[in-house]
Amino acid sequence: MTPRELRADVPALAEAAYFNFGAHGPSPAYVVEATSSWGGEHE
Repeated sequence: MTPRELRADVPALAEAAYFNFGAHGPSPAYVVEATSSWGGEHE
């Protein structure tokens, strides 16, 4: 995955610049979807 492809998949980066400070950052859409799916299966 190129940086451009990753940026396109992170909704938080669509309209703004985000400067990660090293602890955490916005998640790509596929990570959010997988987490939501897993959480729904394990309630």
